[in-house]
Amino acid sequence: MNNTPDLATLIDLHRGEFVGFLRRIGGHLRRYESAEDLAQGAALHALQVSDRFAYQGDAAFVGWFREVARRYVARRTAYWRALKRDAGPLLRITLSDATEPGSGRGVNPEALATGPTTFADRRAQVEVAIRALNLLPARDRQLVEAVARGHSIDETAQQMGLSRAAAQRARLRAQERFRQTFALAMRRRHVQT
Repeated sequence: MNNTPDLATLIDLHRGEFVGFLRRIGGHLRRYESAEDLAQGAALHALQVSDRFAYQGDAAFVGWFREVARRYVARRTAYWRALKRDAGPLLRITLSDATEPGSGRGVNPEALATGPTTFADRRAQVEVAIRALNLLPARDRQLVEAVARGHSIDETAQQMGLSRAAAQRARLRAQERFRQTFALAMRRRHVQT
């Protein structure tokens, strides 16, 4: 009889330790994802790469999982940095007119200004937009990211396995949810400051 515990059981047994570990190494990433979310994502990734795991005792397992978790955190950090770097399209979604998809409200001369205050304000808007995006359900987040990356309706429909009309409706709903979440997050930020 084999007494080797399966990977899912080991992860569950050490979950509290892993959450604490991810809380320590999460750094700035924890502004966007909780330690619990990181632990869940790292656990899922560990299960996906389970073919690289051979049980050699609890200590070896903890070391292996910590390495998997470090790599997961590095990928999530790269994801959020890329999203922050390319947040211009994301912010344009929040400023576009909900009645006319893809149309902007025009150019605001103040938005073209540069300087420390403007830069700080834009950086704060990007952070709020990223938080708002993270609050959306996974499907809405995927749709908003597709819009921000400039994917066409046809590409989105094909990627999600939807008809063109269904993809367009879903994308408009996701954009509106994102706009509302962004507006609430901005109001909350202004109340706190």
